[in-house]
Amino acid sequence: MPQNNRVSFPRSRSLSPRGSLAAAAATAAVMAMLLPGSGWSYKVSPMGTDVDQKVEAKSLPWFNQTVDKLALAGLEIFSRLAVHEEITRRAFDCATAPGLCRTEGSSYAGPYTMAGVRWNDDPPFQMQKQEAAGTPCVAVVVDKQTGMERPMTIRFTTQPLCWDHLFREAQKSVAAGNAPDAAHHAVLMARSHYGDLQFLHAMASQDGEPAGETRDKILMWAEFTWKVYNRDFFLNTLLPSVNIAGFEKYFGVAGKDVQSLFALGSPNLRPFVDQVAFGSLLHMVEDSFAAGHTERLPEERTCAEAGGLGVPGRVQEYHSYAHQDPKKHGREDERNAYVGHAAPVDEVGQALLQYRLKYAKWEEVRPYLACVFQPVDPNTKATPGAEFRRD
Repeated sequence: MPQNNRVSFPRSRSLSPRGSLAAAAATAAVMAMLLPGSGWSYKVSPMGTDVDQKVEAKSLPWFNQTVDKLALAGLEIFSRLAVHEEITRRAFDCATAPGLCRTEGSSYAGPYTMAGVRWNDDPPFQMQKQEAAGTPCVAVVVDKQTGMERPMTIRFTTQPLCWDHLFREAQKSVAAGNAPDAAHHAVLMARSHYGDLQFLHAMASQDGEPAGETRDKILMWAEFTWKVYNRDFFLNTLLPSVNIAGFEKYFGVAGKDVQSLFALGSPNLRPFVDQVAFGSLLHMVEDSFAAGHTERLPEERTCAEAGGLGVPGRVQEYHSYAHQDPKKHGREDERNAYVGHAAPVDEVGQALLQYRLKYAKWEEVRPYLACVFQPVDPNTKATPGAEFRRD
């Protein structure tokens, strides 16, 4: 990994032993007055980052029309008013400059961290020709000069109709009792939203999963992303060789490496893959405050294992998505719901940024994140949540 891929970020305010919950709460109150209270959700922009747009050179009028049609058809993963990006900018102190939290061109967080924030919802993948048969997906393209076929990388920003088709097929698969997973070679996107990778969104993979198991998966991904950020793992690190308990079960596909996981089809991301990994971690943390994902106690407390840093309430239950009503789930993802707990979200983001700025090793960061994701009872089994259950 190149050694010049660090960028300077605005330094966030210092963390006292109890953190800065009061200051964050005041900021949240101001934001609540400035920003609209409806139509926002924990979604990412369908347009991607400015880097995505330049590299992909897509036809924007056609792309916009396609996105609009998919939105009308009920695809609610993406939104032109994207809260994940705003929350991430807040971690980088955009709230000190009014209006910049919502500005796409804002330098706060930067395009590569934002690419990582998008990754959890839209990880790149490829398909075999036979897998794409009968779908809107283009699996290969013929090189005009050599006449050879080369695989196409699929993301929402490159093939939205294909993405939508596979997303809905994953919905049907779960309804039939077949969750997408590594054993069946399901694409990452399907596994992230409906299958065995739902921990990327701070959720259990299925009903009945113990909270302690979900927490362990979350910390597994947190450790991996932090070590990619800290260059303990490199672009060419093979995923099966990643020595983190449980990791190989989910990502140990022979021949796949860190580069193909985070920067497949995007050479522009490779020098900045550390920032992409950090963005993915932020996404998972942010999702853990959405009520459709987890149920947290309202308590504010400190983490003795992390020097007394302030942390949010413990997790009463990690929810599972398979039997949730998407609309009920979505209501708690809306931005006006986020404003109600913006303070602890900001707090955790600020703490992680402080750890990042000093290149803290995972052994120092882990106790803090273990407190952030600590369940009240590790044996509590996941459910859809009474208020989110499908009728």
